[in-house]
Amino acid sequence: GCRTADSRFVKGVMMEIAHADMIEAEALAEQAAARHYLYQLLARAFAEEPDDALREALSSPLTAQAWRCLVEAGAVEKCGELDSDLRRSDLAAALSRPEYTRLFLGPGVLPVPPWESAHTAGSRGLFSRDTLSVRKFYASFGYRVQGYPRVSEDFLATELYFVAALCREELHALSEGDDAAVTRARGARQRFLREHVGRWIGTFSVRLSAQEPSSAYAVLAQVASTLVQGDGSRAENALQ
Repeated sequence: GCRTADSRFVKGVMMEIAHADMIEAEALAEQAAARHYLYQLLARAFAEEPDDALREALSSPLTAQAWRCLVEAGAVEKCGELDSDLRRSDLAAALSRPEYTRLFLGPGVLPVPPWESAHTAGSRGLFSRDTLSVRKFYASFGYRVQGYPRVSEDFLATELYFVAALCREELHALSEGDDAAVTRARGARQRFLREHVGRWIGTFSVRLSAQEPSSAYAVLAQVASTLVQGDGSRAENALQ
């Protein structure tokens, strides 16, 4: 009788553990999906001139849901006000093609260059050692930028797209139950945030806000910086 009771107790505990593991896996998958969506959205914002699809996405309920998911998980700190800023209809409406061109394309000297090497190498020139380091990082995970080798890989949008791709890999690995692939994707994201985009996006955001305080892109840069800094810290803690 005691053995039967013990067996039932153990079975019940194992079922509870399995259920808890399932809930945790679902939460991790939801967070990976939220990260992928937000990195993809912010990358698109800096990648090219704005259009109606971007404006709609920025103010959509899905964007609010993604932010809320990461805030509730403790993955991003101090995000409440930025969440409101990101979804403001006037912010989305303020994104314009002339402003994007002036800030990120030229002609002329750009107010705040959107390349890693401009903020880490002390030079506004492209294709520096930092650029080549980013290229090598991409290649080590099987990625190559379209337009290679004429395109500078350390462009902000490109780096954010790469982080989004790593989030997508993690999401796929979670769905397959491939723990090794999950660890690999998380580790790659943490390293890239620490060694590359996380090193300079804060400086870029501060400089853009100082140079263009009324720009909608300054708000987006602050949002991107908050996501990167919070995610980098969270990813590093998760791997320890």
